[in-house]
Amino acid sequence: MRRRAKHETAPAQLLDAMRRATDVAGRVAQGDLEARLGPLGLDDVDPGTERAFRNAFNAMLDVVDAYMRESSAAITAASEQHFYRRLLEPGLSGAFLDGARIIESGRVAMEAAHDAARSAEQSRSDLASSLEGTLVGLTEEMSSAAGAMGTTCLLYTSPSPRDGLLSRMPS
Repeated sequence: MRRRAKHETAPAQLLDAMRRATDVAGRVAQGDLEARLGPLGLDDVDPGTERAFRNAFNAMLDVVDAYMRESSAAITAASEQHFYRRLLEPGLSGAFLDGARIIESGRVAMEAAHDAARSAEQSRSDLASSLEGTLVGLTEEMSSAAGAMGTTCLLYTSPSPRDGLLSRMPS
């Protein structure tokens, strides 16, 4: 008789367990990645299957949670120009691993673009410094030449043989 009572209550217990799993799945779908499936109350029906289902369900949620945290941390760090933060791949497989590798390649590309921009900025700074030095040198030379022109006197002392009668000098 006890066996019959188990089977009669099993459908109600299964429906309750399904409601609990549905509730947790709904919470996760709404962004609550902390939600986990607790005991389902099926120990007297099939404890091994209940434990296996609960462990697999929660393991799935653990991977989703870890992927979201790791990818968010890696992308946030890269956006702040901290390229040392990589998305950790251990424990990821399938689409999660593919996504992690895509994010990593994006991080590498962002780092390369950042390094190229820094290098170009340094080159522009070096060029500006060189141009400034050249302009300062030219300014000093021009100033010196202008000073020399102000003190130089040209003296016209004798007519040129080519001037002939056009000479302004008294004869």
